[in-house]
Amino acid sequence: MKAIGVFALNVVFVLPVVVLVLSAVAARWVAPDLLPTAWSLRGIAFLVQNRGGVTTAVLSSVMYSFYVVVLAFFICILPATVLGRYEFRGRLVLEALFLSPVLIPAITWSMGIHFFFLRLGIANSAVGIIIVLTAAAYPYMLRALIAGVQQIPPDLDVCADNLGAGLLRRLLTVHIPLLFPAIAAGGSVVFL
Repeated sequence: MKAIGVFALNVVFVLPVVVLVLSAVAARWVAPDLLPTAWSLRGIAFLVQNRGGVTTAVLSSVMYSFYVVVLAFFICILPATVLGRYEFRGRLVLEALFLSPVLIPAITWSMGIHFFFLRLGIANSAVGIIIVLTAAAYPYMLRALIAGVQQIPPDLDVCADNLGAGLLRRLLTVHIPLLFPAIAAGGSVVFL
C-alpha cells in the first residue's frame, strides 16, 4: 500500500516536470500524440539568450506573491478572529460575503476594479497589481485562518489578558504562533 502511495506522489509531482522538459525541447507536439513529433533546442536557446528578462520576471512574480501573502494575512486576521471565535446573527452571511470573490467569476469584478483603478491612476502599477491579486486570493487565507482560530482555546486569551498582555502582545505571542500552520496553509495557496 505504501508503494502505491509513493508511486502516486511521484506521478503527481514528477510527470508535470517531464512534460515541461519535453515541451522545452519540442518543436512540434500536437494534442493526440504522446510524445513530440519534432525536436528543437529553440526553447532552451531562448531561455539562455533572455536569461536576464526571465530572471527578472520570475523574481518580480515571487515578490508580488510575497507581498500578496503578507497583505492578505493582515487583511484577514481580524475578520478571521471574529468569524472563527464568535457566534452572532448573520455570521454565515458575512462569511459568505467575504468569500464571494471565489464564487464570482474573476472577469466580473476585475472589469469593475480596473475601471476604478484607471480613475485612481494605479492601473498597471505595482500597487494596483498587488491589490488585484490580494482581492482574488484573500478568501483562501481567510478560510485557513478561520479554521485556525477555531482551534485556539478562548481560555488562552483570558490568561494572556489576566497577565497584562494587550491586544498586539496577544496577537504576537499567542495567536500567531498557534496560527502558524493555518498561516502556512493559507499563505501557500495565496502564494501560488
